[in-house]
Amino acid sequence: MKNILILSAAILLAAGTASAESNLQEPRFKAPSADQMLPLYPKVARKDRLSGEAIIACVWNETGRLTCRVLSETPSDMGFGQATIKGFETYGRALDVNASSAPGQEKKFRFRWSMN
Repeated sequence: MKNILILSAAILLAAGTASAESNLQEPRFKAPSADQMLPLYPKVARKDRLSGEAIIACVWNETGRLTCRVLSETPSDMGFGQATIKGFETYGRALDVNASSAPGQEKKFRFRWSMN
């Protein structure tokens, strides 16, 4: 029987969202695909067939590149947070970035890792 890996990303509320008065537009975001994240599945968690979740916060620069940090991960100490960061910093992007898209703002993402 073939193992099926289910991965999902959700954009959460932005921390420090720009006010409507400032005319700053938040860019759209491209999350990594399941195919891109699959090789990053934490080895011990994969071996033990454990699911997990990470919440990360990312800032973007003028080119759309993300720099992220772990806010929380469940279960802790299994590597889901660092794997999520690696995937988002390598494959994720802020799209349509320009002077009005507020580079340096922080955006939260939730990523769920699951093996069925």
